[in-house]
Amino acid sequence: MLKRERFVNKLRELGYKFKKETPATHLYRCGTHPVFVPKTDLLTETYVRITLQTCNCGTDEIEAFVRAAKV
Repeated sequence: MLKRERFVNKLRELGYKFKKETPATHLYRCGTHPVFVPKTDLLTETYVRITLQTCNCGTDEIEAFVRAAKV
């Protein structure tokens, strides 16, 4: 499990900006690519890996982030 705040910081580093809040998620967007981030305190590693892949992060960058961000 990874802290949501660290994941949001990574999204901001990649150029994503907060756009909208829904009852269960926050919407971040870079250009026209949306990312929905659950409002839970902890996120699963699978969710983080898959989401960062859609954000065009390399495999090495994703694995380094996951290792550094583990709770």
